[in-house]
Amino acid sequence: MSMITKPISVARFAVLYLKEILIGCLRIARLSLAPKVHFLRSIEYIDIQLENDVQRLALGNLISMTPGTLTMDYSDDGQQVIVHMMYADEEIRQETIDTIVKEFQPVVKILF
Repeated sequence: MSMITKPISVARFAVLYLKEILIGCLRIARLSLAPKVHFLRSIEYIDIQLENDVQRLALGNLISMTPGTLTMDYSDDGQQVIVHMMYADEEIRQETIDTIVKEFQPVVKILF
């Protein structure tokens, strides 16, 4: 990776991650302030394709620092991450999985 593309990748990642944190915070706030709380918890096994433990650790930390999600564990072969989602209606569940696989994972591969 060249000296120019690395800083650009870091900046793109920062914007992406701040957006995800903001979305997560707004969802949690909406749930917390609702008169009737509907937490649809879910544990998901999400397929990942990362090359080493540093990449898996970075992805797990990103997931856990995003409000409403928590990395619980990895499969023995390291090809799945087990994620607890605090609010997981079908639309948000799939959106969260897509964000992890299509947005977080590629950036983790580049940066780590």
